[in-house]
Amino acid sequence: MAAFPRPVKSTNNPVQTALPNDKTVFAIDDGTREITLVNKYNQVICKIHFRTSDFSILDRFKTLQETLPSILEPLSRIDINPDGTNDGKDAEAWAILKKAEGIAKEQLNILLDMNEADKIFKTRHPFSSVGGKFFLTQVIEALGKAINAAIEEEAALMQKNIAQYTDDLENEDVSANAGAATDNA
Repeated sequence: MAAFPRPVKSTNNPVQTALPNDKTVFAIDDGTREITLVNKYNQVICKIHFRTSDFSILDRFKTLQETLPSILEPLSRIDINPDGTNDGKDAEAWAILKKAEGIAKEQLNILLDMNEADKIFKTRHPFSSVGGKFFLTQVIEALGKAINAAIEEEAALMQKNIAQYTDDLENEDVSANAGAATDNA
């Protein structure tokens, strides 16, 4: 059995996929978009995916923002190294750090509705210090901007497509022909 195909290249049109010569595999556009997270030197941190047509992502983002303080609060009781780790000598502190890390990753995966957190934190710990903030916070801020831009673009495309079908209705005097079908009855 052939493995599922890998995308040929990153596009906003996931239909462009390298498909095997198998007539049972079909690619559909489910609205998934690939975005690239880069550092301030434009070096790629990772590429992640989310569905721009999934407007409920806005609700999940709001929930994540509301949940973030409860994720971070237990960390105020332990020592965290600048790289986001703990010396591991205090088993309770280590457990708190690992639990918070797991919850943070789970919440990001819920936000994106895909398993992307491990990609994001592959080379940098969620609780490492970046400019006095946790890297996790920097990621959430960047995702918020990316989600907002993608949703705005998707909404504009949707309105444009809807306009194709409704523009003629706005320009036509419907009342002139109203009842015409009943006059011949």
